[in-house]
Amino acid sequence: MINRLKIEINIQDEREQKVNQMQIFNSIIKKYSTDKYIDFLSPNTLKPYNHYVSKRGEKFFWTINTLTQEARENIILPIIENMPNQIDSNEGSFNISIKDKILEQVTYDNLISRNCLTEEKSNYITIRFESPTSFKSLGNYKILPEMSLIYKSIIMKYNTFSRNYEIDDEDVLCSIIDNTNIIDYRLRSTRFCMENFRIPAFVGNIRIKIKGTIASKNLINLLLDFGTYSGVGLKTSLGMGGIDIEY
Repeated sequence: MINRLKIEINIQDEREQKVNQMQIFNSIIKKYSTDKYIDFLSPNTLKPYNHYVSKRGEKFFWTINTLTQEARENIILPIIENMPNQIDSNEGSFNISIKDKILEQVTYDNLISRNCLTEEKSNYITIRFESPTSFKSLGNYKILPEMSLIYKSIIMKYNTFSRNYEIDDEDVLCSIIDNTNIIDYRLRSTRFCMENFRIPAFVGNIRIKIKGTIASKNLINLLLDFGTYSGVGLKTSLGMGGIDIEY
């Protein structure tokens, strides 16, 4: 079971120098999730949750996704039940007020049904990178989107958390990469700030065109749909790699 908690928030920062917002949101997750759950997760494995802050117009949204039932019960439900509607930090110089909470649930079977068992969708998809996104390959940060890295990141998480089936055919991966072309983009470079390090990253959007067989197109749609819940690339459990798609 996949769960998404989308929280509309007001952010007020009265300091002249902006605070590290994601560090604060990370601390909120740790504070209001079940005691020790996040610390219990192995630091060297994929995390069954991710979160990020995005802005649409003048509105800010904090999106939290969990990819397993266990993560839902230990992160999303405690946050819904225990997190107050007003959170102050840094001696009152930074505060967050909650305006609305929307909880969405979807099963892995639902994802397959809406992407593989429905009428053929558009051949054009826009991928929006809502929070700083980066990949690492051969020891180097990749600050431009590459479809091979995007697909590999999503497939790794899908295979880890979905109990339907695994996508482990190298020929299938090569096929969907070959059948995806980036035809337009609006991107800018940025940095994701951690305590002692700034990770090179990018935000913005790309427009892709997909081709190939119906089965290949359906698989691409499935992966990108799942990617809106799983996130892509590095440090998604800390606020990076949040994406959305539109047709």
